[in-house]
Amino acid sequence: MKALVNRLIWRFQTNGQDIIGYCMDGHIIDHQGKPLTVTAETQVTLWHPMKESVKTIREWRSFLSQHQVEQPFQQVDRAVYTPNSDELSDCYYSTRFASHVLNRLKFKHAITQRGWTLRQKAEHNWSYVPHITLADWDIRVNFFADTKEEDTVVTDLLNFYRQGEPLPLHEVPPVVFSEMIRDIGLFVTTAGTTELHKRP
Repeated sequence: MKALVNRLIWRFQTNGQDIIGYCMDGHIIDHQGKPLTVTAETQVTLWHPMKESVKTIREWRSFLSQHQVEQPFQQVDRAVYTPNSDELSDCYYSTRFASHVLNRLKFKHAITQRGWTLRQKAEHNWSYVPHITLADWDIRVNFFADTKEEDTVVTDLLNFYRQGEPLPLHEVPPVVFSEMIRDIGLFVTTAGTTELHKRP
């Protein structure tokens, strides 16, 4: 666990002050190597690039490169996504990854690997509603896909629910929206069929 912690960037919040730091040789430092002060009351959370400036992200990329740090997963280089104009216009759903043809078995494997649950809409067909519940946010995310052929499915819309009610996309926490779009992008990338790849 220590090996993982020491290769990640963290956010430290103390009395309303927010700083970004990295653990090195038993000390917490910023991207310039300057020591940071934390207390027993400091709240520590994993840093996410969603709301950071390009400048800040570049500084941390440079820091990790300089110290030859290989992160255990994409953090500083993590792709981030925000609702586009069409999604904000539609308000309650995203069709950013609709109409992609995916290999059924690869699709099922990809969604379970990312912690999603697969629910079939009916026992007699291969119509899917993969979903994931984000307890910390009280949000359920649904991604719809229907049968195209025996071995393939075609993707449809993505939507968000809170307490059983549809959640407008502009009310979805930015990190949640970004991570869910990232997941769907991974599903499409890993399970895309030849037919999908041939599309212009």
